[in-house]
Amino acid sequence: MRSVLATTMLFVAAGTSTLALAAPRLHPLKAYTVEYKQEGMQVGTVIEHSRNYGNQRSETTDATTNMMGMSIRHHQRVITEGNKITTLDLTKGTATQTTNPLYDSIAASMQDKDPVEAGKAMLTAMGGAPTGTSQTIAGETCQDWKLAQLGQDICVTSDGLTLLVRSNMAGISMTRTAVKVTRGDGGPDAAFELPKGVKATQAPNIQQLMQQMRPPASQ
Repeated sequence: MRSVLATTMLFVAAGTSTLALAAPRLHPLKAYTVEYKQEGMQVGTVIEHSRNYGNQRSETTDATTNMMGMSIRHHQRVITEGNKITTLDLTKGTATQTTNPLYDSIAASMQDKDPVEAGKAMLTAMGGAPTGTSQTIAGETCQDWKLAQLGQDICVTSDGLTLLVRSNMAGISMTRTAVKVTRGDGGPDAAFELPKGVKATQAPNIQQLMQQMRPPASQ
């Protein structure tokens, strides 16, 4: 429903070509592309590609953060396939890859579930609630949700596309608004591949780091 769902799906999305037949439907649409404009503290564009019912995702951000009189450019791509999350710095030409420790349990929980209803349940579990209002964005009708705990207002279509995310927490405001929606097009292959000559380095495993931080069990 990444864009709360888009962000959530960064840790949920799964599925490589070898897993495609067994992968659960994480999104009701087999393939889509949504182009966004970003405004507020961070200004620029975001392009989201999704394939294989949300099991393969690519999100490219080209934006500038304006803060305390400084401007910092963010030009990166996050590719999610299977339990692997690859973050590519398109300015430096470097990439890191990490393992999603939540993949197995979430993929199993999504088997045979309606992804639309699962998405609504996820938003509700995160403290979200529909407002009962709707709006038209990029020629599409979407329903408004408020996620008070996250300081976000989002607008989601009936088939799970997030067209608006408005955030305001601690005085920091950002808005992501869809400007173009293309169903049936999951984007070019290049959006899911590392550029020639770029090799991803393995980032620390999140689950292993958490285990290392736990105090030793008392004897």
